[in-house]
Amino acid sequence: MKKVVLLLAGVSVLCLMLLSCGGGGSSSSNTSESEDTSLEDTSLVTIGEANAENDLIVTERSREDASSEDVAALVTALNEFGLELYKRQAKDDESLSISPYSISLVISAASAGSTGQTLEEILSAMQFPTPLNDLHSVFNHLDLEITGNESPGKQTPLKSIPSAWGQKGYSVFIDYYNQLAEYYGMSFTGCDFATGTLDAEGTIELWDNEHSVLGFSDPTGSLSVQTRLVLSNLTSFEAVWDSPFNPDLTHEDDFIKLNESKVATSFLSQEGIFPYAEENGLQAVEIPFEGGEISVLIILPEADEFQTDENELTALEVQRILSLLEPTRILLEIPSFSLDSKYFPKDDLSVLGMTAAFDKTTADFSGANAEDTMFITRIISQTKHRVNETGWIGETSTHAMLEGVAVSPNPIGFVDNDYNAILIIMPILEPVITPPPAITAAFNHPFIYIIRDVESGTILFMGRFMEPKSN
Repeated sequence: MKKVVLLLAGVSVLCLMLLSCGGGGSSSSNTSESEDTSLEDTSLVTIGEANAENDLIVTERSREDASSEDVAALVTALNEFGLELYKRQAKDDESLSISPYSISLVISAASAGSTGQTLEEILSAMQFPTPLNDLHSVFNHLDLEITGNESPGKQTPLKSIPSAWGQKGYSVFIDYYNQLAEYYGMSFTGCDFATGTLDAEGTIELWDNEHSVLGFSDPTGSLSVQTRLVLSNLTSFEAVWDSPFNPDLTHEDDFIKLNESKVATSFLSQEGIFPYAEENGLQAVEIPFEGGEISVLIILPEADEFQTDENELTALEVQRILSLLEPTRILLEIPSFSLDSKYFPKDDLSVLGMTAAFDKTTADFSGANAEDTMFITRIISQTKHRVNETGWIGETSTHAMLEGVAVSPNPIGFVDNDYNAILIIMPILEPVITPPPAITAAFNHPFIYIIRDVESGTILFMGRFMEPKSN
């Protein structure tokens, strides 16, 4: 009898021990709940924390391919959108330069976190085709292609450098975090917008200047304590002319403004064979840069037709002008110039129908963070150009600022034309034939310029040169 009692007592103690160590059914349920909670935690990424150890974090940019049809559709949309922004910003007699590519890239990155009406308006305003199989993946493929990152043999001076900044301690969905990293190459750097806005502004300005040749000041403007995210892109090129201009031929002459007043300026000059066309008083020339990957198309309307021709510019019209170009011997004269431009596209985007994203009462960026109502407060895009005998430097710094309305978290610590020439050296057996006199193509009154990736046709920069700076 004593043995039975002792045995029962031992079994009871063993059961209690198993229960206390999690061996029972209810404990198994608790473990499962704990595991589920852990999985839920990984759906959010906290900016400023060490996220590298999280296996669900994407750390490398996607190399996923895209169909030529999707890429062509995206390029057409980007070019139409860029020309629309350009025409809305072109005013009076002011010079202008923008990078529709840089602006589009930043807005597209922001759209990855938008849903509903906000997303629909962004896609419509930017004229993105629908359906387009995975916009972000196609944009990523295009960006890697035109910058040479996807084509080892491509030698291009073009750079597209991304970055992202976020409030330390602020959380975003891991899907949004990964989309920015995978398709835009953006990796968040933690900043303390809440209590150190000046330091944050300085950090972003330092990043701009570390990656640019010409440098930018105050690229974001004044940031707010409610700033949550800043999405950034620096698109730039430092290109040498395929046929450099001889400095000895640089001379001073008059640049004639639309009001017929004159400004003395320095003109670069050379005689050579360039893709060139004339039509109804309009002149156009395409000047290639070394390597042939990018070029500048310069369009010179007659002075009294400038605004008419400018307003008629569309992606299709640009393509038509390119199709007219033929190798022609010309005496080319273009001004040497510097041009700085700052553009705030919010108003133009709103006119194009992108309104919800800028309104804190209607914006829906719940694809990035569902607990806070984020909205785009402003987009700033600064562009600089320097043109001389050697080549052309162009840079654009674009930043989109998103704020939130919740209490800020505590900080934690584009027809493609190829023009090739073959030089054959051989004895001259016939008399030398004097070439016909060169056609003069003097760009000495307001003109439009378009810098593009030749292979894809993507418009990278475009602007109007209306007046040189007085000497």
